[in-house]
Amino acid sequence: MKLKPHYSYILLQTLKLAAAIFIFYIIAVAVSPNRYYTAVNGLKVFIPTLIIIYAYLFFFWYSALITVDDEKLVFTSKSGRKNHIEIYISDIKNVTVYQRFADRIFGVSRIKLDVKNMSHQTGTELPVVENYLVFLSADCQKLADALNNTKEDV
Repeated sequence: MKLKPHYSYILLQTLKLAAAIFIFYIIAVAVSPNRYYTAVNGLKVFIPTLIIIYAYLFFFWYSALITVDDEKLVFTSKSGRKNHIEIYISDIKNVTVYQRFADRIFGVSRIKLDVKNMSHQTGTELPVVENYLVFLSADCQKLADALNNTKEDV
Protein backbone atom coordinates (compact mmCIF):
# COMPACT_ATOMS: atom_id res chain seq x y z
CA MET A 1 0.00 0.00 0.00
CA LYS A 2 1.48 3.35 -1.07
CA LEU A 3 0.09 6.54 0.41
CA LYS A 4 0.75 10.23 0.00
CA PRO A 5 0.02 12.58 2.92
CA HIS A 6 -3.06 14.76 2.52
CA TYR A 7 -2.38 18.24 1.12
CA SER A 8 -4.01 19.85 4.17
CA TYR A 9 -0.77 19.04 6.01
CA ILE A 10 1.07 21.82 4.16
CA LEU A 11 -1.92 24.12 4.13
CA LEU A 12 -2.29 23.99 7.92
CA GLN A 13 1.44 24.46 8.47
CA THR A 14 1.44 27.47 6.13
CA LEU A 15 -1.59 29.01 7.85
CA LYS A 16 0.04 28.64 11.28
CA LEU A 17 3.24 30.30 10.10
CA ALA A 18 1.26 33.01 8.31
CA ALA A 19 -0.67 33.77 11.49
CA ALA A 20 2.55 34.13 13.47
CA ILE A 21 4.10 36.43 10.86
CA PHE A 22 0.86 38.44 10.59
CA ILE A 23 0.85 39.08 14.34
CA PHE A 24 4.36 40.56 14.10
CA TYR A 25 3.26 42.57 11.06
CA ILE A 26 0.33 44.07 13.01
CA ILE A 27 2.59 44.88 15.96
CA ALA A 28 5.12 46.55 13.64
CA VAL A 29 2.40 48.67 12.04
CA ALA A 30 0.89 49.56 15.43
CA VAL A 31 4.15 50.81 17.00
CA SER A 32 5.55 52.49 13.90
CA PRO A 33 5.56 56.29 13.73
CA ASN A 34 4.77 56.13 10.00
CA ARG A 35 2.09 53.43 9.81
CA TYR A 36 1.38 53.75 6.10
CA TYR A 37 5.03 53.33 5.10
CA THR A 38 5.45 50.38 7.48
CA ALA A 39 2.23 48.72 6.26
CA VAL A 40 3.13 48.98 2.57
CA ASN A 41 6.74 47.87 2.99
CA GLY A 42 5.72 45.17 5.46
CA LEU A 43 3.42 43.68 2.81
CA LYS A 44 6.36 43.66 0.41
CA VAL A 45 8.10 41.33 2.86
CA PHE A 46 5.03 39.45 4.18
CA ILE A 47 3.68 38.18 0.84
CA PRO A 48 6.99 36.86 -0.60
CA THR A 49 7.75 35.25 2.78
CA LEU A 50 4.44 33.35 2.65
CA ILE A 51 5.16 32.23 -0.90
CA ILE A 52 8.60 30.97 0.10
CA ILE A 53 7.22 29.14 3.15
CA TYR A 54 4.48 27.50 1.09
CA ALA A 55 6.93 26.49 -1.66
CA TYR A 56 9.31 25.04 0.94
CA LEU A 57 6.55 23.00 2.63
CA PHE A 58 5.10 21.94 -0.74
CA PHE A 59 8.50 20.59 -1.79
CA PHE A 60 8.68 18.47 1.38
CA TRP A 61 5.07 17.28 1.01
CA TYR A 62 5.39 16.48 -2.69
CA SER A 63 8.44 14.32 -2.17
CA ALA A 64 6.99 12.35 0.77
CA LEU A 65 5.70 8.81 0.28
CA ILE A 66 4.62 6.23 2.85
CA THR A 67 4.78 2.58 1.82
CA VAL A 68 3.35 -0.23 3.95
CA ASP A 69 3.91 -3.92 3.26
CA ASP A 70 3.69 -7.06 5.41
CA GLU A 71 6.99 -6.39 7.16
CA LYS A 72 7.50 -2.66 7.53
CA LEU A 73 6.30 0.89 7.13
CA VAL A 74 8.74 2.90 5.01
CA PHE A 75 8.83 6.70 4.86
CA THR A 76 10.77 8.12 1.92
CA SER A 77 11.36 11.70 0.92
CA LYS A 78 13.60 13.33 -1.63
CA SER A 79 14.47 16.09 0.81
CA GLY A 80 15.34 16.53 4.42
CA ARG A 81 17.85 15.03 6.76
CA LYS A 82 15.82 11.97 7.68
CA ASN A 83 14.64 11.02 4.21
CA HIS A 84 14.42 7.22 4.53
CA ILE A 85 12.95 5.73 7.68
CA GLU A 86 11.90 2.12 8.13
CA ILE A 87 9.68 1.00 10.98
CA TYR A 88 9.13 -2.73 11.28
CA ILE A 89 5.51 -3.70 11.91
CA SER A 90 6.60 -6.15 14.59
CA ASP A 91 8.08 -3.21 16.56
CA ILE A 92 4.80 -1.23 16.57
CA LYS A 93 3.13 -1.53 19.97
CA ASN A 94 0.10 0.67 19.40
CA VAL A 95 -1.58 2.55 16.55
CA THR A 96 -3.85 5.48 17.43
CA VAL A 97 -6.06 7.43 15.02
CA TYR A 98 -6.93 10.95 16.14
CA GLN A 99 -8.10 14.32 14.83
CA ARG A 100 -7.09 17.84 15.75
CA PHE A 101 -9.65 20.63 15.56
CA ALA A 102 -8.49 21.89 12.14
CA ASP A 103 -8.32 18.31 10.81
CA ARG A 104 -12.10 17.95 11.21
CA ILE A 105 -12.62 20.85 8.79
CA PHE A 106 -10.68 19.04 6.06
CA GLY A 107 -12.02 15.57 6.93
CA VAL A 108 -8.58 14.18 7.69
CA SER A 109 -7.14 12.15 10.55
CA ARG A 110 -3.67 11.51 11.89
CA ILE A 111 -1.92 8.39 13.09
CA LYS A 112 0.22 8.18 16.19
CA LEU A 113 2.53 5.21 16.56
CA ASP A 114 4.08 3.72 19.67
CA VAL A 115 7.18 1.89 18.53
CA LYS A 116 9.69 -0.18 20.47
CA ASN A 117 13.06 1.55 20.88
CA MET A 118 11.79 4.82 19.33
CA SER A 119 10.78 7.94 21.25
CA HIS A 120 8.61 10.91 20.39
CA GLN A 121 11.46 13.32 21.19
CA THR A 122 12.06 16.18 18.79
CA GLY A 123 14.79 15.36 16.30
CA THR A 124 14.24 11.61 16.35
CA GLU A 125 12.83 9.59 13.47
CA LEU A 126 9.35 8.84 14.84
CA PRO A 127 8.06 12.46 14.96
CA VAL A 128 9.29 12.97 11.39
CA VAL A 129 7.21 10.03 10.18
CA GLU A 130 4.18 10.98 12.28
CA ASN A 131 4.13 14.51 10.82
CA TYR A 132 3.37 12.95 7.44
CA LEU A 133 0.82 10.38 8.64
CA VAL A 134 -2.10 12.65 7.71
CA PHE A 135 -4.72 11.15 5.41
CA LEU A 136 -8.43 11.33 4.63
CA SER A 137 -10.25 9.80 7.59
CA ALA A 138 -11.29 6.66 5.70
CA ASP A 139 -7.76 6.06 4.36
CA CYS A 140 -6.32 6.71 7.79
CA GLN A 141 -8.58 4.10 9.35
CA LYS A 142 -7.71 1.60 6.61
CA LEU A 143 -4.00 2.14 7.25
CA ALA A 144 -4.46 1.78 11.02
CA ASP A 145 -6.45 -1.43 10.50
CA ALA A 146 -3.79 -2.76 8.11
CA LEU A 147 -1.03 -2.01 10.62
CA ASN A 148 -2.98 -3.63 13.45
CA ASN A 149 -3.90 -6.72 11.38
CA THR A 150 -0.37 -7.19 10.10
CA LYS A 151 0.96 -6.72 13.61
CA GLU A 152 -1.37 -9.43 14.94
CA ASP A 153 -0.29 -11.84 12.20
CA VAL A 154 3.38 -11.53 13.17
